[in-house]
Amino acid sequence: ATYERSADLPLEAFASRLERYALFGGFEDGKLQGMAGLYPMHHARTAHKGILWGLYVREAVRGSGMADQIVEAVLDYARGEVEQVHVSVITANERALGFFARLGFQEYGTEPRAIKIEDSFYDERFFVKRLT
Repeated sequence: ATYERSADLPLEAFASRLERYALFGGFEDGKLQGMAGLYPMHHARTAHKGILWGLYVREAVRGSGMADQIVEAVLDYARGEVEQVHVSVITANERALGFFARLGFQEYGTEPRAIKIEDSFYDERFFVKRLT
């Protein structure tokens, strides 16, 4: 999602998403400093999978372990919902690639030119963590 595509959406669109996704936040001194979401797949043949999305931690708390705590909270919740969690990372984001590998996610493929931002293309790597 981009700000431009999301800014004009009605509040109901966001409320609907909250009914389908599980959201997790990291707080410091009562202020939201990071977040991530889990989207469990709902089709019969893919219901064993969940998508970890939107992991973001403010720069001021990066390196503090907050991202680890948020992802562990997502995985703890996911264990009761799905059998494996998937995540995708733009290949230029070396820090995120190392982060997910360190947490035991296994890479299973790369999609060339998966994302286009303005005139630039970015490859995307796909990871999975089996929970069962």
